[in-house]
Amino acid sequence: MGRESRLINSRGLEGQVQALAERPLGNYPFLLADAMQLKVRRQGAVRSTTAMIVVRISEGGYREILGFKIDLRETGESWKELFEDLKERGFGGVEFAVNDAHEGLETPLRACFPDCIWNR
Repeated sequence: MGRESRLINSRGLEGQVQALAERPLGNYPFLLADAMQLKVRRQGAVRSTTAMIVVRISEGGYREILGFKIDLRETGESWKELFEDLKERGFGGVEFAVNDAHEGLETPLRACFPDCIWNR
């Protein structure tokens, strides 16, 4: 594949990712939130980066990625920003949330979705 083809394909993928990240959301009763460490090339070197992801589980049992955020590390502030972005897009109705009890995740989860049951 030539350089031009790779650029066209990456631009198409970039548009799909942006559409996923900006689509309107609704009420979803079940939420999963977690983060993982990735190695990415940034500023001419391979560096550790955190990918945070929020997944919903429909009442039918299907999983769907609702949102994600790439940050230098997993902090309460970064989770709060991600949850607030989801809420601005219409996300709500969370009744039950599951995560790994990371110290930076529980507080913003409870602040943004105070009525949900939380489990780790």
